[in-house]
Amino acid sequence: MYKKEINPATGITKSNMKAYIGTKTLAAKPMTLGMFNDIKHRPSDVKDDSKEGYFIQYPDGYESWSPKAVFEDAYREILSDDKLLDMPVFPSTEKTIAVRHDEDYGGAHYYQIQNSLGFNNGSDQYDTTIQHLQFVQKKLDGSIIPGVQSEQLALILLDRCKKLNARFPSEQNANMISGLQIFLDACKNRIEERIKRGVMGYLKK
Repeated sequence: MYKKEINPATGITKSNMKAYIGTKTLAAKPMTLGMFNDIKHRPSDVKDDSKEGYFIQYPDGYESWSPKAVFEDAYREILSDDKLLDMPVFPSTEKTIAVRHDEDYGGAHYYQIQNSLGFNNGSDQYDTTIQHLQFVQKKLDGSIIPGVQSEQLALILLDRCKKLNARFPSEQNANMISGLQIFLDACKNRIEERIKRGVMGYLKK
């Protein structure tokens, strides 16, 4: 995953380091580096004052600045309540899934999911933290936003259901496994049909 680069000061190479991914919720607003330096009463660097980025405030009150590309690669804006899907997870009545609207598809590629704390004291409970789910998206101009395939998500669910069923066998688990396999078979059939028609990979019906 990483190139073997040696830090001369430590002798540590990327190949003997582990990879980590983090999730956090924070507040931010677009702001140039020069504006941030003014707020913090820091010396200005004329060469970089116009550099675009974000002013960031963490939950503990700590404030910092991040370059635009770095910030937007790591964070997505939390959607407003009017875009929450009216699809609560049974038996909860809470709306915990939000979708981002887009003009091309009406919203089918980027979702935010409120993390669950499981079923406790007779009800489903949810945390304040968010998971982000970006599906692969080909735009009308041909550019691509990298993301998860529907089949990848279904395969994860299939693997999870099989392992849970091995631990706690039930008819319902067996039905879930069967349903996921039907979905994956339908995906395969659709791809094969599109390849035969020569439209696979193109924005054509």
